[in-house]
Amino acid sequence: MAEPGAHWRDDLNHAARDRANGALVIADSAAQAFARAGSATAEELYDALLFLVRGQRAMAPVLNLATRIEAGIEQGGPGGCLDAAQAFHKEVQNALLHFKQKLVADPPTPANHWGFFSDSSTVQAGMKALQDADLACASATVGYSEPGGEGQSAFEALKVKKELLYDSVLFEIAGKGWLDHLILGCDALDGRTFINKIGSGPLAQLANNAGSRVEIWTTTQKMVAPEAMPLFNVYDDAYDDIFEYTGWLSFGTGSLNHVDVIRCEEGAWTIEQTAEYCAKLPIPSDRLKAAILEMDAPPNP
Repeated sequence: MAEPGAHWRDDLNHAARDRANGALVIADSAAQAFARAGSATAEELYDALLFLVRGQRAMAPVLNLATRIEAGIEQGGPGGCLDAAQAFHKEVQNALLHFKQKLVADPPTPANHWGFFSDSSTVQAGMKALQDADLACASATVGYSEPGGEGQSAFEALKVKKELLYDSVLFEIAGKGWLDHLILGCDALDGRTFINKIGSGPLAQLANNAGSRVEIWTTTQKMVAPEAMPLFNVYDDAYDDIFEYTGWLSFGTGSLNHVDVIRCEEGAWTIEQTAEYCAKLPIPSDRLKAAILEMDAPPNP
């Protein structure tokens, strides 16, 4: 970690505008920036916090970090912010380590042909761990993931027999049941719905209806209370029009009814276990809600 005070606001602004990395990487980068904000005032920290959540309005780890930072400032001023940021950073690192350990101890089977869509740092970390343990799939099909083409990065990271296909072809393959597993990351989930790259929801539905096993690989930093899900600025995916969508939103929704298991640092959870965990999570404050929705924030009490 860099020296305290070293360009923390520049790094925070970069995290708020980052469109290349995944949700967990962005939130962790922001946490490390806040952890270096040693000379900042509470007002400066709040300003930076609101800028961050306005910039990343579809990512649960960013919202969870913001909730933690806000509570830290309220309880301990700028010092509380630094403590909360450092704790979040450590939790992310530990979560990824434990996720990989749990995955290797209980890998998905059968491991013949898996499908992937978009790019996820958690999925990449999991696949590397499986590959290193010789437990990964024999072959993989990756969707290009338009708009954006993030599937290219996922494809390049895989060290198995693989093919990179147009999204429409991946959807056709999934609909025919040719995948043993469809592996997805996510940017947020609440026990009922998940958010990921636009198209993920309909793809999961197709694969599930065709008898393939659908898994989401994630960490608990991407889980939120159900009351928080309406805050995220996403497209309500529907298969009938997914290939006709020409808007600017990159994230879409999916139903966890079409997902068989949620793998996280705690192990392989059922949808019911995930919902129970999410129901106990804190609800974002009115200040954060207002920032995400770009309304005028309520006055301080």
